[in-house]
Amino acid sequence: MRKLLFSIVVSIAALVVAAPDCGARAQTPDKLRVSVPQRGLWDTGAAELGQRAGIFRKYGLDLEILFKSGGAESQQAVIAGSMDIAVGIGVSGAIGAYSKGAPLRLIGSEMIGSPDLYWYVVPNSPIGNIAGINGKTVGY
Repeated sequence: MRKLLFSIVVSIAALVVAAPDCGARAQTPDKLRVSVPQRGLWDTGAAELGQRAGIFRKYGLDLEILFKSGGAESQQAVIAGSMDIAVGIGVSGAIGAYSKGAPLRLIGSEMIGSPDLYWYVVPNSPIGNIAGINGKTVGY
C-alpha cells in the first residue's frame, strides 16, 4: 500500500512541478479532479487515504475525488475532460482506448505486468500459442 501511495504521490507531484505558475502553490492548494472506480478497493484507495491523511495538501494539492462505478466510466470522464486524472482503470482498458485514438497517457503503474490476464482457446483451436495469433483477429 505504501508503494502504491508513493507512486501516486510522485506521479501527481510530477504533474504539479511541470505545471506553470508554481509560485502560488504555497498559498492556495491546486484542485486536482480525480476519478476513482470502485471506492474502497486496495488499489484505488490511495487518493482517498492520501487526502484524508493530508499528504496531497502537504504538496499543494486538494483532490476533488469522484467515485465511479468502474474503470471504463472513470476513463470516459478523463477523455471527456470532466476529470483531470483517473486511477485504477485497468491497463487493458487504457491500452484499448489509446489504440482507438483516445487522448490518454499512462503516467504511473500500480503493478508491473498483468498477472490476472490469461488467454484461452478451445482444445481443437488452430491457435496453439501466442505466435498463432499473428494475422488473426481475437477478442477478449
